[in-house]
Amino acid sequence: MVKFELDEYHHNVPDSDLLDDLRRIGAIAHEGRVTWADYKLLGGKYASVTIASRFGNWNKALVLAGLGINYCHGLSDKELLEDLRRVAAKLNSNSITREEYSLNGGRFARTTLRNRFQTWNKALELAGLVVVHRYKIPDDELLSNIESVWRHLARQPRVDEMKPPISKFGAATYRYRFGTWRKALEAFISFVNKDEKDADVSDEELSASEVLSAVEPSEVVQTPTRSTRHINWRTRFLVMRRDDFKCRYCGRSPSNNPGLELHIDHVKAWSKDGPTTMDNLRTACNVCNIGKSDLDVEELA
Repeated sequence: MVKFELDEYHHNVPDSDLLDDLRRIGAIAHEGRVTWADYKLLGGKYASVTIASRFGNWNKALVLAGLGINYCHGLSDKELLEDLRRVAAKLNSNSITREEYSLNGGRFARTTLRNRFQTWNKALELAGLVVVHRYKIPDDELLSNIESVWRHLARQPRVDEMKPPISKFGAATYRYRFGTWRKALEAFISFVNKDEKDADVSDEELSASEVLSAVEPSEVVQTPTRSTRHINWRTRFLVMRRDDFKCRYCGRSPSNNPGLELHIDHVKAWSKDGPTTMDNLRTACNVCNIGKSDLDVEELA
């Protein structure tokens, strides 16, 4: 049976008790430095705000406890970023959370890094580390990333392969959004296979169709139209899958040629009125695509 009881109410706690607890945390903190947030993370008995309010501010409490103050004015960006990299290397990781930084010997307060670089993620980027936590990432961006990894590997990616440098997002992101990695793959396949007959129609053309459908027929002036040059990512994937994720010109694939990039090429150049349709698109590696430029396939023969 659940017992509902209040925690001990720390009212009128003697100054000595507060300072003793600060010293206790200081003994296990990195270089004896205790930040406001670290105090609680490392098991502080009292509220940080209680200590700061009692002695005027946090640094005054640290001085009275005989600990080093968290004085970061005058520190260069380089020093802050180097410490981020140091702690990440200590954890043998290409990224690091705020909590991990504090608990594994970070020299500076997390708020110092956040305030200096506006956000924690920005600090990670500037330190050359991977941003793990982003919020409200559109489904399309997540699914497009699967397409990118699939193209890179020229096969279905495994969950343990969803990590930098080939993936922008980790497997945990997909599990959180879709429930499981398998469900993420199913959502991806469902999206790219949905109404393949519509794959030749770009987002811009769909928008134009919707606009025209709202206009009275008598008001529509019939003018020649042509497809957009833009190829949406679903169409790119369908073309590459049709071409077995290989360059149609040289036959090479990223699966056996690391570093090779696959592009989608217009068989008849778009600049020469070639349509953006499945039958006028083919997979080309970056080398062949650049070499072909705007020449038609017939001109290369």
